[in-house]
Amino acid sequence: MKLHARALAGVLSAALWPLTAQAQTLGGGSNFELPILRLVLGLLLCVIVAIVAALLLKRFMHAGAAPRLGKWSDLVRAPQRRIKVLETYRLSPHGDVCVFTCERRQYLIVLSPAGATIIRDAAEDAAP
Repeated sequence: MKLHARALAGVLSAALWPLTAQAQTLGGGSNFELPILRLVLGLLLCVIVAIVAALLLKRFMHAGAAPRLGKWSDLVRAPQRRIKVLETYRLSPHGDVCVFTCERRQYLIVLSPAGATIIRDAAEDAAP
């Protein structure tokens, strides 16, 4: 009986020896291979999430105020603008003339490094 058990153990160890020898390497570790595709896809996903977050912050944040989130229709539709720039002319490298409307009034202003000067302020209906 002992002979059969030893023979069976010898046969099994001989059959399994290549598997155990192959599994053991010097240092116990395997080759380090970077999964390039997973790294590139992860980076691409993070960039897309960052761009979407930046666009949403730009859309819903107003000059340091808390985000204005309303109904779903407000998310899809752009907010109505109160100021409309009609014309802008460059007078010099540092000066501009602008015509714009705000709340049914039309303004003609001169912009310079010293500041902005209102040249004309009139009702929109009376403007030529």
